[in-house]
Amino acid sequence: MTRDRTAKAKTDLTGGTLANLLSATQKDSSTIGLDADPLGDFAITTLPQWCDEKPWFHIEADGSWLYQQDTLPMKFARMFSGVLYCLDGEYQLITPAERVRVSVAEVPLLLVDYRFNDEAFTVTTSLETEFTVPKKAVVCQEDRIVFHLPRGLSGKLNRACYYRFINDFVLA
Repeated sequence: MTRDRTAKAKTDLTGGTLANLLSATQKDSSTIGLDADPLGDFAITTLPQWCDEKPWFHIEADGSWLYQQDTLPMKFARMFSGVLYCLDGEYQLITPAERVRVSVAEVPLLLVDYRFNDEAFTVTTSLETEFTVPKKAVVCQEDRIVFHLPRGLSGKLNRACYYRFINDFVLA
């Protein structure tokens, strides 16, 4: 991508390749060969071509999304998170038309709330999306608590939820 095209893409979120990616995210994901089971595991049968070798998006440790070093509004980050996958340790946005690399500082999703119902956790992300995962999807590490989520993703509890989780499940 030339410098002129990069500058235009950064300032114009309604035109160019980002607009193509935005419109493609609203199509049915089954058209790209993603077969999901009830636990959120999936098999990729076909993948579209990469748009670029370099990541266009970056997800900070605090859960904020950047598009080519500029902050992405939450409504766009939420939408893109719906087509975010981790395949072979590499984060990427996959739509029927294209595939874009995503760099991630720590984990792609910051979890700001959780509920537990004897069999599963329902977690809420900083993007106001929810996932329901079984108890076995929780990994307690020394410095953080990580939930394994569908599509190969993971999320960590924010500080307040971390201490609440320790109080509810570790110290109880």
